[in-house]
Amino acid sequence: LPSGMMLTSDGILRGIPGEAGAYAFEVTVTDSNTVNGPSTATQSYRLVVLASITVRGSTVVEGDSGATTLSVEIRLDAPSTQEVRVDYATADGSAVAFEDYQATSGTLVFAPGQTFQRLPLRVNGDADAEPDEYFLVALSNPVNAMLDRSEAQLTIHDDDTALVLDPPTLPDGELGTRYDQSIALVGASG
Repeated sequence: LPSGMMLTSDGILRGIPGEAGAYAFEVTVTDSNTVNGPSTATQSYRLVVLASITVRGSTVVEGDSGATTLSVEIRLDAPSTQEVRVDYATADGSAVAFEDYQATSGTLVFAPGQTFQRLPLRVNGDADAEPDEYFLVALSNPVNAMLDRSEAQLTIHDDDTALVLDPPTLPDGELGTRYDQSIALVGASG
């Protein structure tokens, strides 16, 4: 039986499983009050305790060129005695596959006892000033586990700044009156 579980003498299986996996056990009972003497029966059981899989959202700074790795955390809520598998796939949000990020799909495998994986996803950098964008990673088809949180939003933080002169227009001047108006560059770094 998994840790935290017990079979009482009156035949009740109880407790809170502390470890996921498949557990085989036998229960043997004897009835001493039969006419032909004691009678014994044995039954084999298999108890399957499933871990829950969760994916967490993440944020990465886009960069100006090349690709940046966005590391996505995928966790099991408890260790399992069995290998756990789950499929993953990216999907567009406001970010577009191959333009803003590199679409991917596959299967993630947790070895017995392993509770944490990082899924590396690639984000494409550019020098365009644009709003932050997002895309999704979705989990499906778990084997030896169940899905708790199966989708996460992944944010691409834009690090490019649009340069703007402020104010965008100048106030009118008056004939014979001193005119002072600063014009500043907004969004400049350094």
